[in-house]
Parts: sequence; C-alpha cells; structure tokens
Amino acid sequence: AKPPTLSPRLCSTTFARTEAAKVTGGLTPARVLISVQGRKCNIGNSVLGAGTLLCANGKILVDFDTVWTGAWLSGGTKLSVGDRAELNYEPFQAF
Repeated sequence: AKPPTLSPRLCSTTFARTEAAKVTGGLTPARVLISVQGRKCNIGNSVLGAGTLLCANGKILVDFDTVWTGAWLSGGTKLSVGDRAELNYEPFQAF
C-alpha cells in the first residue's frame, strides 16, 4: 500500500509561525511531498517544518528562524533564505 502524502493545491502559499508541516503518524520527511502551484512559496518566520517543498513554477522565500528537515525545490531563479534559517537536508524518496 502506498503511504499517504501531503499535497496541498494552492495558488500561493505561506507557512507562518506554526509547525506547518510537522510529520506525524510514522511518516518521515523523506516521504512527504508538498507540491505548490503558484509563483511564490513563502515559508514565514519561526516555522518548524518537514518534507520536500516543491515550488515548480516559482521562487522560494524562507524567513528567519525557520527550521526545516527535507528539501526545497524550485523551478524559479530565486531562493532567498533569512537569518538563522536552517535546512537539514533529507532528499525526497518516491514511493
């Protein structure tokens, strides 16, 4: 059986001041794909998140104090990372 994935279909996405993509229920960050449709993916201040964020059509903006386990993939030309932001790289593993 295929494990569940988190794939919101959003025009423009902002994760802000929450555990936006906290992995629970036995999932690992390597098995979570967050696919965003739009031109900008903004991860707000002080976010604890996990999984691969795929922003295929746009740029990724990461504000300060963000801790993310997984990967950020963008088809755009810009990746902006704020102060004290941390990416603990864990590549996506297809099912």
